Amino acid sequence: MSIYLPPFLNSTDLATYISTQLPALSHGLATTTPLIDNPLCPLALFLFHYAWQFPHFNPLSHLVRSSYAQAGYAMLTVIDPKKNALVSLRHSILLLFLSSFLIPLSGLTDWTFAITSLVPNAVLMGWSWKFYRNGTEKVARTLFGHSLLYLPVMLGLMMYHKRGMDWTTWFDRQDDKEKE
Repeated sequence: MSIYLPPFLNSTDLATYISTQLPALSHGLATTTPLIDNPLCPLALFLFHYAWQFPHFNPLSHLVRSSYAQAGYAMLTVIDPKKNALVSLRHSILLLFLSSFLIPLSGLTDWTFAITSLVPNAVLMGWSWKFYRNGTEKVARTLFGHSLLYLPVMLGLMMYHKRGMDWTTWFDRQDDKEKE
């Protein structure tokens, strides 16, 4: 998604934070329209998508930081690469908190989601920690790759653990239709 940013944002690292608001907000609202009975649903999905963007984008920006510097963008990866990696780690920890508490509390999932989501969260946090510790291009590329897998895995787990959804009856209905 491309967003127009005012030219003055090119001189500050706030461009990253501001440009992540709109996609996360649209995901949080659009995906929870039928679930408005709990006001935490849109907030939980907004925060989840917002927090995911940093472990996803920051390693990618680390890989192309010379291009940002050449273009004159004051991206965090150009100004302070260590802080760029710290932001990824901080938001990976936030994703763990969201998955363990806010998402089940919002009613989007049952509480077993908090347990099953520990594995993808541990992988993302582990690679975010490695990115913070040494910040090599190899680690940045691996963290970026894991962030690409993380989102569909977590959304799939959310679907599986959706509160009130019994997938076994859904599959049983499919088998009954095939028998007829």
